[in-house]
Amino acid sequence: MQKNNIVLIGFMASGKTAVAGILSNQLKMPFTDTDMLIENQQHMKISEIFRKKGEQFFRKKETEILGKLLFVNNFIISTGGGITQKKENRVILKKLGKVFFLKTDVEDILQRLKKEKKYKRPLINNSKDIKKTIETLLKKRQKSYKSCAKFVIDTSGLDKLNVAGKIIKKIGKK
Repeated sequence: MQKNNIVLIGFMASGKTAVAGILSNQLKMPFTDTDMLIENQQHMKISEIFRKKGEQFFRKKETEILGKLLFVNNFIISTGGGITQKKENRVILKKLGKVFFLKTDVEDILQRLKKEKKYKRPLINNSKDIKKTIETLLKKRQKSYKSCAKFVIDTSGLDKLNVAGKIIKKIGKK
């Protein structure tokens, strides 16, 4: 059975969770976020999970949560920035529904992260050169994002409402 979920993937600070909230309101569909589901399950923030249990543990939980989402339909699903790194996850993502890659350039990511009071991003928290870390991670992940996305939305210079509008246009609702 074809799933009618809208799945958002992309790098940290690409706006996945914010856009998912807007889509949820506009399309009257429930929304969930894989990072929030993991935090609720583990009773701690992602940064704390990385610190106490490590990235490998987190990635394992991410795959488990993704598998459980195969049982939902008509949802907006926002994912963590590194979820596409595992082949198993890319296969699941494609089965979940229409996958949108929110493509964001390095400068926009940096600007959005600067608006956060304290970085809540474990992969850049201890970085001496945040821009270089972002460039390296983004380069490493681009191929996996594109490989499981049905649609690529360039978010450069767009606000959350415009990005949501582009997604709604692509799926042909409203």
